[in-house]
Amino acid sequence: KIKDASQGIAKTLWMQGRVEVKYRQGGEKIALFNRNGRHSLKKLYQEEGIAPWLRDVIPLVYINGTLAAIADYWISADFYGQNEACVQLFWERQGEVVSLK
Repeated sequence: KIKDASQGIAKTLWMQGRVEVKYRQGGEKIALFNRNGRHSLKKLYQEEGIAPWLRDVIPLVYINGTLAAIADYWISADFYGQNEACVQLFWERQGEVVSLK
């Protein structure tokens, strides 16, 4: 789902760009608004405690071919907006697998 908000992905970038949803291929990195440097998805997933078997089904949002957001977890510094018209993403998780036995 997508909702209007005062922080999130800047609405002008969202509306004017080509938005695509892809899935992890491996090696993706993202620069976050509130952190220095670029961070690998693998490291971010580990820090967040996301189970390895869920990582490949988390949607990656690209705008004009550039990674803009990782589901509703993180937004790229290049696309982040605050105190302006923005869109906020909400990923609806359908029946997450918590354990494989």
